[in-house]
Amino acid sequence: MRKVAWVIPVVGLLSVVGDVTAAETWAWKDSFVAAFVEAEGINRHPGSTEPGETFAGRMVGTVDVAGPGVDVYYRLVDAAGRPVVSAVAGLEVWKPEGADWLGQGPASGLGLVQQWGQALHMDATAFDRLRVPLWYKEGIGPVEVRVFCVTGTAQGPWVETQMDSASITLNPGDPAELEVDLTKAPDRTRLVKVGVVVQAPDAHRIPAGDIVLHIGSVPVATATLRNYGPNSAYRWLDVADQAYSEMYRNTYSYDDAVVTFTYNTVGPSLGGTLTARNLKPNFAYQLKFQGEATHMLGDTNYGPNELLGWSGRWWEQQWQGQAWSNGWNLNNKGNGSFPNPNDTTYLARRDLPDTRGGSPTGLRYQYTAYRVFDYFITDEQGYWAHAMKGRIEFTIVPEADCTQPVAGDLNNDGKVDFLALALLASARLPSSHTLPADGRR
Repeated sequence: MRKVAWVIPVVGLLSVVGDVTAAETWAWKDSFVAAFVEAEGINRHPGSTEPGETFAGRMVGTVDVAGPGVDVYYRLVDAAGRPVVSAVAGLEVWKPEGADWLGQGPASGLGLVQQWGQALHMDATAFDRLRVPLWYKEGIGPVEVRVFCVTGTAQGPWVETQMDSASITLNPGDPAELEVDLTKAPDRTRLVKVGVVVQAPDAHRIPAGDIVLHIGSVPVATATLRNYGPNSAYRWLDVADQAYSEMYRNTYSYDDAVVTFTYNTVGPSLGGTLTARNLKPNFAYQLKFQGEATHMLGDTNYGPNELLGWSGRWWEQQWQGQAWSNGWNLNNKGNGSFPNPNDTTYLARRDLPDTRGGSPTGLRYQYTAYRVFDYFITDEQGYWAHAMKGRIEFTIVPEADCTQPVAGDLNNDGKVDFLALALLASARLPSSHTLPADGRR
């Protein structure tokens, strides 16, 4: 049975989590990260005899580049310069003998506490978690990265508690955000170590054993969404089918809304945060992936726009001699199996030549593929903030006879179709309400 799989990996990089406020999340300042020292050098107090920890690999330097975040250089080799399989490079910036003696105690953001007869920046009771964004900037081959913190007891015999983030495997260009739960520590007034460690499953694949992590941020860009224009078919009912007032209907415009999507510009996965204000209150909106109609007469490669259309829907426009028509949905989904009547229409028309003249593509029809992948409902003020996370995977099968479970098949009919998507939608919204949407349906 032939299968075509389409996977949209979506990784959240910036987020608003529950009722967590910024004050409860410890974020490292650039000057703090730039002062990172390798594990063997963490005890910076003059006269200290402590040897520090030892790793097979080592962190060899930092560069505070323009913008947020710092480039940190690791060398996954032993002291003789030989690559070591499963080598670990560690860096630690903060111990009392480290951060304060390097002049970076205040930059740590931690509070002062009396320790070893002096006031040191160790108190982390104001924070519930440490969140570190980073990305694998330079190197060859996969590496594993984790962030850790160590606390000690305030009184009596010294007892350490180590807290780790989940280890994550990164390939060059991959971004990540690692989080450490500080509430697991019995005492957060004595935070004695923080660090980022890297290990390569196969260090022999890394030339000279060198990699660069950018710690403190991931490259992002921000797109501003604008009013779709008079072609939008407005719905003036909220999710409970209550009509907006006549005054609101006569005065509201999407020109007054501010909607932005901040997303990562590196890595193989798209992730980011969409924020909105002054949308319609208590209103449901669709989020869609939309292809780019680049197909020209004579092309044999139909590009990613077509791949998206096979698993989504088609917006059809016809050349009218001077411009493209506003367009319409191909809206005969049949039973949802592939190819459905919409797909058949697309296949029959996608290469028809222009007969009126002047078409910029040389074609009579233009198709833009799109697919709904999420929904959100605004609050009573028309506000919304959401980080896209997780993984969406659909398997499209042309036949309905299933020999094994199909990812995304919610009604056990052997295929992922609009019946399955309807079940998904009903699980996300109150069952008594249909899903409203502005514009294309």
